[in-house]
Amino acid sequence: MVAEPVLVAARAEVNTIVVPRHSRAVHFILSAIPRGGFSGGVAIHESGDALGVITSELLSDATTDKVGFFAVLSIEAIVKCLENYGILPEIQKQHRDSLLGFHTESGHSG
Repeated sequence: MVAEPVLVAARAEVNTIVVPRHSRAVHFILSAIPRGGFSGGVAIHESGDALGVITSELLSDATTDKVGFFAVLSIEAIVKCLENYGILPEIQKQHRDSLLGFHTESGHSG
């Protein structure tokens, strides 16, 4: 417990990619131990690109200590939601393909 906000980070590996029963969107499953307060935080790839937003923890038994995994909602679902409601920022519109991981080679069109 602190008197002011403090940035906390955790290192994790992507263990798998799934579409959970409760969602139609891709989720990354990360190996870090889930902790209270991480939900809503961004998961960032070592390249600096956002993977998505931490949404929940996956535990086999809710009464055990935190020994599960992070579930991270893919950035693609977030971009689609923002586009659907017309609130995707202009800078993201300009870089939408690279934002979603679709990189085009310079000098090539299409």
